[in-house]
Amino acid sequence: MVHAGGALLLGLLFAYGLLRRKFGHVPPAVYLLGSLHAYLWYFYSFIQVPYPYLFIVPLSVGCAWVAILFVWQDREARLPSE
Repeated sequence: MVHAGGALLLGLLFAYGLLRRKFGHVPPAVYLLGSLHAYLWYFYSFIQVPYPYLFIVPLSVGCAWVAILFVWQDREARLPSE
């Protein structure tokens, strides 16, 4: 029950943050991939059978998120200052 309730609460929290656009300086793709990474981190922390292949999905999402963050940060640094 704790796992299901926490997962639902986490999903609603990220949906609320996306709808409120509280993070207006962050592109939606970066925010959504980060929220997926956090949700997978929470979900996989409750798995009781630790098969190694199960952790490939959170690892690949985390690597993609870090790569997108580096590209986004580099793009922000290249913008001309006003």
